[in-house]
Amino acid sequence: MWFIRSETQPNNVVLKDKKAFTADLKSVYNAPTKEIAEHELDLFDQKWGEKYPYSIKSWKANWENRTVFFDFPVEIRKIIYTTNLIENLSRLGIDYESIYLYL
Repeated sequence: MWFIRSETQPNNVVLKDKKAFTADLKSVYNAPTKEIAEHELDLFDQKWGEKYPYSIKSWKANWENRTVFFDFPVEIRKIIYTTNLIENLSRLGIDYESIYLYL
């Protein structure tokens, strides 16, 4: 899978920075378009790049793989990057058994 939620909270981020770091990173993957996400990643890099260069390097090195989800509508993206797919489908009123019809 190209996106794993645990990657939004890398192990190398100190505890006191995790909340702010994660909130800033959300602006990247919650951006409405890939272009805006790239701009948000640059802002994220400006703020955190000096302190956590490996996290930024990882995002930039895997940018194309991590941004494939921008090809989908926002509603679908929320399902894609959520860790509990079945729960989200149920919340949307989609019976997970009926999904097999589309696979």
